[in-house]
Amino acid sequence: MNSNFPWKYFLGAGCALCFVAVSGLSADDLYQESFDADPGYVSAKGPNDNNISSVSFGAGNSGFPKIETGKYGGTSQYLSGTKIVGSTKNGTLQLGSSAAVQGLSRNRSTMTFIDTSKAEVGQYEITFNVSDFQSADPANTSLYLHIYEGRKSHRGHVKYQLTSQKTLPELASTKPLISAAMGAMNYEVVMNNEITGNGKYTLRFGLPNVGETGDFIALAWSQVETRGGAPMPSMTIDNVKVSLLPAVGSKITSKEALPETPFGQAESSGSWSLVEDFSDEFNEDKVDPRKWNNYPGSWGAWSWDEANTIQKEGKLQLQMVHEPHTRNHTELFYKSGILRSHRQMTYGYYEARIKGAELFPGACPAFWIYSDGRQYTGEVRYCEIDFVELQMNQLNQTTKERDPVEHIDLNLHLRLVDENGKVRWVRPGSDPELCASSWKAPWDPRKDFHVYGCDVTPELITWYIDGEQVAQKKNTYWHLPMNLTLSLGLRYPHLGWVGQDMKPVPGAATGEGFPTTADVDWVRVWKRGE
Repeated sequence: MNSNFPWKYFLGAGCALCFVAVSGLSADDLYQESFDADPGYVSAKGPNDNNISSVSFGAGNSGFPKIETGKYGGTSQYLSGTKIVGSTKNGTLQLGSSAAVQGLSRNRSTMTFIDTSKAEVGQYEITFNVSDFQSADPANTSLYLHIYEGRKSHRGHVKYQLTSQKTLPELASTKPLISAAMGAMNYEVVMNNEITGNGKYTLRFGLPNVGETGDFIALAWSQVETRGGAPMPSMTIDNVKVSLLPAVGSKITSKEALPETPFGQAESSGSWSLVEDFSDEFNEDKVDPRKWNNYPGSWGAWSWDEANTIQKEGKLQLQMVHEPHTRNHTELFYKSGILRSHRQMTYGYYEARIKGAELFPGACPAFWIYSDGRQYTGEVRYCEIDFVELQMNQLNQTTKERDPVEHIDLNLHLRLVDENGKVRWVRPGSDPELCASSWKAPWDPRKDFHVYGCDVTPELITWYIDGEQVAQKKNTYWHLPMNLTLSLGLRYPHLGWVGQDMKPVPGAATGEGFPTTADVDWVRVWKRGE
């Protein structure tokens, strides 16, 4: 075994941790692989020693096999005795096509599991080279790098979801085609990145759950056939490296001394302490990757792109651009900027000084916290507190007119499970008494900076604007750990809702008014009594 390989292990149902020792990596390098020797990829072993996936995405009853150190295993109902091209050869990882597997498996992956028990929370970069890229039917086949994150307690196979839906012409109510493999416990998707051709790829992703025994990430090189009949696509992978990005600035710095309390809260009882993991004055020339993930997995009717988070002249600029593109076989038209904290917290005083986006309607600057959706037990499966959503331009159900630019939304969102196990969304529109709050500003939020704050305690959620209380709700459900987020979202008329899903409106897609930018002067998070 090559001495340059990192520590790696596989977690399977009933399987013990299987480690392979390596050395030679720098302090910030988590993993590197040149495929000069067998890297121990978790794959099925065919009759000619070719490697194929141990995970059959979409197969609800497969699960992981028990694998001993140095041995292979596979999903026998799909792949037993099938000769498939795909192996480490000539110092590369080769994912090939095979007519023999057509009709048996529409998705194949070659995976490795990387130990992150001694890694740090932060933003990571993965680089790799692609050659020999072939896709006979690009409309119906894809090649992906999936990155999954998991913990020792996770069992079952990877939760994988692919939406292969054409853009809705006029928001017709159409159920997407979704393939999902559901185990008792699931790894979580960190990144789904489509590989579209030859070249060197450089991608970034955040890891919030590392540093404990049993933590890991999985790299899955996947061949996906979304429609029957087409040959599987193929490619060759080489020189894979995963590294932690360096910190930007060591401490909170500002041209002026920071206050000792949240804005307007000097008279409140008790002492306050600043929580630096969630606070930033944005005085550096780029985003701090040890605090923020500016390239999380995308959702909805637009995509997040790290190019749209810019730090300049002591401020964070969240930018949205008109950039038509395709994600998961769906045509989209806009990309935007987001910062999401790597770490999570719940109770505290959250505040940010924000100036709205020039575009109205169409863009929504937001400051909020939300849970990661990994709650699998209990009544509350997801919770979200919107400290502020500006320029929403929502349709008022009472007046039947859209809210003006001065209307400021301060809302709550939930997913709850009833006694029968049915999960349902609870939103401002469906349960306004529990979830909806708003305030009409005497000024235009696009014209100047204002301080938007929220005090979250176990009993109450209280909203402040420029230090004055504007709304309050009982904290009935919002007790899960949550990520702090600053974002610029797409809104009407460029998207619409189909059920609980945001969908693009192709007829409204235009470059007029884009790019548009919202500015954040600073974000500060405080805790009491520390």
